[in-house]
Amino acid sequence: MAGYRIDRISEDIKREIVAVMRELKDPRVQGKLLTVVKVEVSSDASFAKVFVSSMSGIDDAKTAVKGLDSAMGYIRREVGHRLGLRKTPELKFVADDSIEHGMNIARIDIARAAELLRENDDILVLCHAHPDGDTLGCGYALMHMLQSLGKRCRLECADEIAPKYSFMAKGLEIFGDFEPKFITAVDVADIKLLSDESAEKYSGRVDLCIDHHGSNTEYAKEFCVDSTAAACAEILCPLADELGVGITPAIANCLYTGISTDTGCFKFSNTTARTHILTARLMECGAEISEINRVFFETKSLSYVQLERLALDSLKMYFGGRCAVITITQDMFAKSGADDSETDAIPGLSRQIEGVEAGITLKEGKDGTFKISVRTHAPIDASAICKALGGGGHVRAAGCRIRGSRDEAERLVLEQVEKALSVNE
Repeated sequence: MAGYRIDRISEDIKREIVAVMRELKDPRVQGKLLTVVKVEVSSDASFAKVFVSSMSGIDDAKTAVKGLDSAMGYIRREVGHRLGLRKTPELKFVADDSIEHGMNIARIDIARAAELLRENDDILVLCHAHPDGDTLGCGYALMHMLQSLGKRCRLECADEIAPKYSFMAKGLEIFGDFEPKFITAVDVADIKLLSDESAEKYSGRVDLCIDHHGSNTEYAKEFCVDSTAAACAEILCPLADELGVGITPAIANCLYTGISTDTGCFKFSNTTARTHILTARLMECGAEISEINRVFFETKSLSYVQLERLALDSLKMYFGGRCAVITITQDMFAKSGADDSETDAIPGLSRQIEGVEAGITLKEGKDGTFKISVRTHAPIDASAICKALGGGGHVRAAGCRIRGSRDEAERLVLEQVEKALSVNE
């Protein structure tokens, strides 16, 4: 348990330092393409060594370390406050050359991603299964961009796409089932998220992955990942600039859908100043935010309301009210008339209960497996909980899939939640 606690503290400190670094105005830090490679915490948690690397080289990393040292007092106070630490470890920043020497040789920047897309044609765009607004918003936005460049492309998703997303496909030319010469995935952290069949079909074939998950498994030949982005759609905005494509109202609608749905209409903790700045730009480019907000945040089908009622009836509380579990079964789908595409809002319900730090939703699939959605409040790390079960995601929202009975799935998740809660008592 002690080792687990130190690992969790390391992960938490790393996450918050990355967040604080984004807020610093020091020119020695900003614009240096920095990555916190790792954080090593002493066994008594009194000292932490923070390894900082730069994609632009070791010299920029050394310059950034000087800026970080100058802001040491502020960084320690912010990290301690955000994590609720009684005693914040002493920090030592160290310039690291891992990236310069190719630790992540496949990691590329937006300019290189744009170059790859310009150089290729007959492009297949992959979205993850159980599609949400971000993966589809990115997928359709990229389709609009590529077709404006005269390229043949098509979008593929293993699951049915809900009618509420159909507006994003308007104006796109529909090509037949051509053999792709270049394959890119958007908002897909792990090839397994495409579906079992698609993962097998495209294993080793994905040329480019554009993503914002820190848990990305680097399955593509080249990947452009920015884990500081609130939504993958935030990455597509500068990609349009690099492609030399103007952000049309159609593209703006797609990207606004991705950003707004992944931030809970800007309520979630992943929302940043950059999120609002990019959104303002999309509004200026013609995004119909009032209509999109109405569709995604103010409209519920009768079947969804009935499903939500059944799901809330399944509510269970654990660990003194710090964890809430909601279950959605196939029987509930049948009784309500709802389908899987209508469940996006349910995982957030359990986290809204006062005193709950970890909200869990178990959703039974037609194949008998359970999709687990974890939503947390600080300092509980949802991604760490799901990673232990073969999944991943973000700090406050993550998921995984478990094969087994409802009771077994619930037991396995609760074991990890209990560990996380005990570390942060």
